Amino acid sequence: MILNTSSESLENSLNLAIKVLNSAEPIVIPTETVYGLAARIDQPEAVKKIFLFKKRPFFDPLIVHIHHISQLKMLTNFNSKLIDTLIERFWPGPLTLVLPKLDSLNSMITSGLDSVGIRMPQHPIALDILKRIDIPLAAPSANLFGHTSPTKAIHVENDFQRKDLLIIDGGDCAVGIESTVLKITPKGQKLELCILRKGLITKSNIENALIDFKDNYNFVETVDKTSSPGHMKHHYMPNTPLIFLDNCAAIPEIIQKIETDFLNIPTEIEGITIRKPTLPIKSWYELSFHSDPQIACRELYSTLKSGAEMQTDIMIFKKKDYMNGELWEGFLERITKASSLRY
Repeated sequence: MILNTSSESLENSLNLAIKVLNSAEPIVIPTETVYGLAARIDQPEAVKKIFLFKKRPFFDPLIVHIHHISQLKMLTNFNSKLIDTLIERFWPGPLTLVLPKLDSLNSMITSGLDSVGIRMPQHPIALDILKRIDIPLAAPSANLFGHTSPTKAIHVENDFQRKDLLIIDGGDCAVGIESTVLKITPKGQKLELCILRKGLITKSNIENALIDFKDNYNFVETVDKTSSPGHMKHHYMPNTPLIFLDNCAAIPEIIQKIETDFLNIPTEIEGITIRKPTLPIKSWYELSFHSDPQIACRELYSTLKSGAEMQTDIMIFKKKDYMNGELWEGFLERITKASSLRY
């Protein structure tokens, strides 16, 4: 059920949202990145329902959302001036910090790992709900596991098809892709930083914010990414198979190879169903995106969903020459994982 949040009905919608959350049921909240399926972290049954609703494996950790830095003490006892600087610069906003967790935190949220992902969303409705409930909320993207993430309330309703799921309509998501995930780990006298998931907050943005701390940390490129949501090779997959082309080959010339490759790839990888077409391939739809990477990110998931509605055999994405540089990395990471094949 989608709840309207116009000025006349907002208060009633928020009161109902709090009532449902307090009854140990998940609700869907808007954030600036994507819509999230949220539950109180102090209610294990509610957290379990997140996994069950999404059909999400329990090895995929959840991100916890807070409204004020004082709530960090409910999740971690690790702190430093470097972390304070990142929080001051990027929160509220699309940056998740993965920090050593408190032993008391429900291990279901962290998938048994010794770290927890935390962020403060920028959307006013999300912050209002978090402030009213005054308990951190675990909130992964509000879609079935492996499916394309939702950036509109109707996306959530269409994916879940559950009349009992309360969806707070906060409009279109302004960022449109999930948050950057930055893991911070104490390593001797320095901190080790690693970006586990790319987003609109880039490595350069982080380094610029930490200019006064350059001797206090090391950035590493290779680390176990299981502490980040969406770490699997395939994710965000639309209902119509997507083909990623790095070159500008004429599509008709490679259709036969695509058909052969579809016969040879597995039906499922890491628990995610790989989208395959009915063969032979007779029709396709070519996706197009704005040349501004921030706008392209905002368009990404809606374009994947609307493209799938064209009911062609496959969709095609051709990478453009200008799609280079840090701001494109989050976009390309998502569309790569959404693709069944890449050439």
